[in-house]
Amino acid sequence: MCAAAFVVGLGTTTAGAVGLVFSDGFESGNLSQWTGATGVTVQQQVTYAGSWAARATATGAPAYAYKSLSTPLSEIYYDGRFDAISQGGTTNASLVRFRTSSAGAILTILRRSDGKLAYYNEVTGVTTVGPAVSASAWHELEVHVLINGASSLVEVWLDGTKISALSKTDSLGTSAVGRVYIGDPATGRTFDYAFDNQVVSTAGDVTAPTTPTGLAAVPLGSGRVNLTWNTAQDNNQVAGYTLYRNGTAFATVGPNTTGYADAGLSASTTYSYKVDAFDGAGNRSAQSTAVSATTGPPTSSDPVIAAAGDIACDPGDSSFNGGAGSATACRELATSNILFSSDLAAVLPLGDDQYEDGTQWKFLQSYDPSWGRLNGLAHPVPGNHEYFTQNAAGYFSYFGSIAGDPTKGYYSFDIGAWHIIALNSECANIGGCGAGSAEEQWLRSDLTAHPALCTLAYWHRPRFSSGINGSDSNYATWWSDLYNAGADVVLTGHDHDYERFAPQNPSQVATSNGIREFVVGTGGAEHTPFNAPSTNSQVFNAATFGALKLTLHPTGYDWQFVPESGGTFTDSGTGYCH
Repeated sequence: MCAAAFVVGLGTTTAGAVGLVFSDGFESGNLSQWTGATGVTVQQQVTYAGSWAARATATGAPAYAYKSLSTPLSEIYYDGRFDAISQGGTTNASLVRFRTSSAGAILTILRRSDGKLAYYNEVTGVTTVGPAVSASAWHELEVHVLINGASSLVEVWLDGTKISALSKTDSLGTSAVGRVYIGDPATGRTFDYAFDNQVVSTAGDVTAPTTPTGLAAVPLGSGRVNLTWNTAQDNNQVAGYTLYRNGTAFATVGPNTTGYADAGLSASTTYSYKVDAFDGAGNRSAQSTAVSATTGPPTSSDPVIAAAGDIACDPGDSSFNGGAGSATACRELATSNILFSSDLAAVLPLGDDQYEDGTQWKFLQSYDPSWGRLNGLAHPVPGNHEYFTQNAAGYFSYFGSIAGDPTKGYYSFDIGAWHIIALNSECANIGGCGAGSAEEQWLRSDLTAHPALCTLAYWHRPRFSSGINGSDSNYATWWSDLYNAGADVVLTGHDHDYERFAPQNPSQVATSNGIREFVVGTGGAEHTPFNAPSTNSQVFNAATFGALKLTLHPTGYDWQFVPESGGTFTDSGTGYCH
């Protein structure tokens, strides 16, 4: 962590803390964690947090406590709370001192008799004066010290604000810090200071997030449990949450995500769940109170899948609204609610899953709190916007292994009696997708190896479309390969609308043995207008966000377009495999 990003509020909740050297909130009621002390008591009259705090009271004699570090440190971070209860009008008083293992002087941060914060370089003898610090109030003091001869560094923060006047490159010698003092070991001083929540570390942030609360586990069907919880808090920022099933971590989600669908479970089985939070420094909270859920009994129902593309808008979009969206854009949370409340076997994100450029950071901010809740069911394909980041690196990093080989982005799998093929329509980025390309050869081989009665393929850019982007002949060879193999359904997105075609052959002639295409670019981003209806277009809507559900029967399928809550447009029907 760079010093400029040093964070505030380091306390004593350090479960899973990274870089922690020493921490004392004085809740033991004594000074047992300190190496030595004089003139310091632990009391309950003046505290910052908890029931106890240290108090250094001097009327001419020293009043301090110090901690000897087991290993001297050339770089050290200090964070502590102090209250200048009173101070003699003609004496300075130290707040924190850094010394060598043999008590050799290095530097002191002090409050002067005029109430101003100051940095005293004890190697050069130079004092630098900063802002005034009010008395009889708790303040947070943070100090970063790097020992490096004439290129040493001191940085100071007061109540979360970096003090430029006291933060500088300086000459502090070459001896590492071996002792940290609070209070003042000098004589002739008059002061009454309280100290609380003292933390010494090798990293700038050693405070864990608060433990997430409100964990709930709700079974959905025979193989899934929906988990939800309340957000945790952190002195800097929560970086994500880890979910535990029966004591073992099974999923990690982003900082704004407070729900997850745990799928693929056994029927009629009880599962126990916990969640914890972690921050960017690697600090991890305690795990939440466990909750349990029992999945439903086995079912003979045929599997249901759901699909849509063109999903999560850019967090910088004016309609993002913290993920809630507006009435006409950024509706990814609303469409994901359809999926989260449905008993599904799989979710197929149809590309342009994260606008505008598919960086991993944007996935975590926008896609993850919405459709990312269904990642345990997801089988994604990339769109053109994912490749606005070189090699779609953000997309492949975010989805990991479920997105397939990052050099390809295409793969296949089975659901029930159906063979499902995920294709990468961003041809220019993977060596082409026309006849004889690596992807087209793979497609033909995959079809030969899986001669299922029912086959569905999906990718981002539509072969046929009445939408603003229109039909795309780059995928004519795919269509021919699929048609020749007897495939039944193709799902696409790219045009921000919903469209259903009649089954048709590669020449766009309607035939009962043809492939039915659904364009489902309704995942939430926004809508785009359509052109004149394309041949064999049967239904078209460019005003409704939602997802397409398909029930996959052994010899056919039912389709249903489900609108977001409050939407009225829908489309449904039945088709048969051939």
